[in-house]
Amino acid sequence: MINRFLLSSLVVLISVFTSHAANYFWVGNSGNWTDVSHWATTSGGSTKHTVPPTSLDDVFFDANSFSLASQTVTVTSGAVCRSMNWTGATNTPKISSFFNDIDIYGSLIIPATVNRDFLGNVHFKATSGAHTIDLANLPLSTPNNEIISFEGVGGTWTLSSGLTIYRVDLKGGTLNTNNQPLTISLFSSSGTNARALTLGSSVITCATWDVQSATGLTMTPSASAITTTFRFNGKGLTYNNLVISGTVELYDNNIFNTITLQAGAILKLKEGTTQTISGLVSNGSAGNPVTIKTVTDGVIATFSKASGSVSINNARIQDNTATGGATFSAPVGSVDLGNVTGWNITVVEPTTQVTSAQFTKVLPTSVELRWTIGNGSKRLVVVRQAGTTFVDDPVDGTTYTAGAFGAGSTIGTGNYVVYSGNADRTLITGLTANTAYFFKVYEFSGTGATSNFLITSEATATTTTLPSTAVIMSNSPVTVCTGKYYDTGGNGVY
Repeated sequence: MINRFLLSSLVVLISVFTSHAANYFWVGNSGNWTDVSHWATTSGGSTKHTVPPTSLDDVFFDANSFSLASQTVTVTSGAVCRSMNWTGATNTPKISSFFNDIDIYGSLIIPATVNRDFLGNVHFKATSGAHTIDLANLPLSTPNNEIISFEGVGGTWTLSSGLTIYRVDLKGGTLNTNNQPLTISLFSSSGTNARALTLGSSVITCATWDVQSATGLTMTPSASAITTTFRFNGKGLTYNNLVISGTVELYDNNIFNTITLQAGAILKLKEGTTQTISGLVSNGSAGNPVTIKTVTDGVIATFSKASGSVSINNARIQDNTATGGATFSAPVGSVDLGNVTGWNITVVEPTTQVTSAQFTKVLPTSVELRWTIGNGSKRLVVVRQAGTTFVDDPVDGTTYTAGAFGAGSTIGTGNYVVYSGNADRTLITGLTANTAYFFKVYEFSGTGATSNFLITSEATATTTTLPSTAVIMSNSPVTVCTGKYYDTGGNGVY
């Protein structure tokens, strides 16, 4: 009797549960999601549901939903369903939302024939089962600013077409991109829930990749490629190919199969981090090189490869250490911008020299000199007193220390290095009043032993410092009575 009673109770419970799961068919053209007069129990039927769809119910939009063109289904606050399927809907209908979200506990299928003006977010919340997402590689709104969030621990979602969306959040469950392309502004994964990302051979384009927490996250990169244009927070996970386009900051100690830098790309590694790689590729050219540096100048970041070799061309490298046992080289068109170890860099001599050296300020003991830069990475300014000519030029592979006139390194006799850097101007001090000086400006690349100077057609300039008795006018009112007066540029006599 007890077993018979328990069995009867179980049958009743199952009946109650299944009675709450239903199919909802949209009818009657335009309307609001919560208007039950649009939800029929069968396709095109006249019998209507008495309550809007719940998380147990599948909703359908088909050939019997819209008899007129361009009709709109407006998602209102609190919208929910199990699965949503627009397959077979005719007359180019539209799904719309004015910043109202929807919770979906199953699949979502919206063909390309359905117009979209969905300004809300979509929350996938299934905690079991396998589900499909097919948005026909089209955004849900224009402009594309919505968020798709995967939140159900235990649920699995598989893409059957490309995904173009503003933001994807993975908070729980499994997202399988199924080799489909993704075009997104932001990928984010946070929290500690069990979640998995299976990328297959997907090509993913995003501005920011932001894994905020690796706890609970299983990454299967397979043959995927991620192109990023702004920031990559990898959180120490393993990835396949990372493509750098534009200026990108790369954070955390990550593992990559290959990092590829597109022409003109600037990769800023977070200082103190190590990127373990199998390959590094530069698509730079002589006129559009790539740059590898750190987020904070002067502090080292590291590339590590256990064995073999890494060779890139047309690269400007700064604040970087190459380690791990492999040979790192940049043999063609590359520049050591300083603080670089472990790289074999063949620094190419610049081909365009500094031009148009001219004075912007002349005072009794100092002058300001500016110039138009060439195509090297740095400039060297050398000064001597006029009256004798320059005989010596800078020598490749030599380190020259700049200082005030008479204090810096010398090139030959009486030729003092007063500037070495990458700017287009400098203030030269330590001069003697009422004295003529001769200046040379050289373009060069490299640092220390890799320095390579262009010593032909260097820019030149000559000037005489002001007398020590000259009156230098600043911005205060001045009454001129007699004699000669000079402005702060040293160019005017009044």
